[in-house]
Amino acid sequence: SMSFAPVRTDSGDAESAEAGLVSGAMSEGQGVVDEFKGIFPKLTFRQRMIACLTCMAIGFVLDFMGTLALLGGKRHIPEYAAFYTCGNLISIAASAFFVGPRRQLKLMCEPVRRVACAIFIGTMILTLVMALTYPVPLLLIAMLVVQYCALIWYGASFIYGGRTCLKAAIKKASVWCVKLMNS
Repeated sequence: SMSFAPVRTDSGDAESAEAGLVSGAMSEGQGVVDEFKGIFPKLTFRQRMIACLTCMAIGFVLDFMGTLALLGGKRHIPEYAAFYTCGNLISIAASAFFVGPRRQLKLMCEPVRRVACAIFIGTMILTLVMALTYPVPLLLIAMLVVQYCALIWYGASFIYGGRTCLKAAIKKASVWCVKLMNS
């Protein structure tokens, strides 16, 4: 497991903070910064954080642009699907700057989130292919709903008790919907 205990140094600068963050080794005996030697050999920890936040911001902007495309009506559903899916892909790639691509793939493929991750990635790919080649609005909406649900389920797996809370919320919402329909 990774240790995030701070290491005290005389300088107290950003590089010292980085050293404290990455001084704990991953179980393979390799620090986060070591993982980037072949991919981004000259980026500092601060630059990696900036890159991560920039990618996340770009992902959110693409999601927002997709939402704006929906204001144009159902004929713009393919644009929405493409923007939304590209936004998700870029947002996921953003975390690779922070935890590293190898560690991210390991986290994504852990048994607890393997199925949700596969569904999420599969629906992103299918959504993009459909939006760009065969844009049937109803099918795209179905793919987006599955993509969004898989994203929520995948994300909840990173929060202690997240899926349990999500199940309880879904159960309460479904009971409320049934009561609403019966009244």
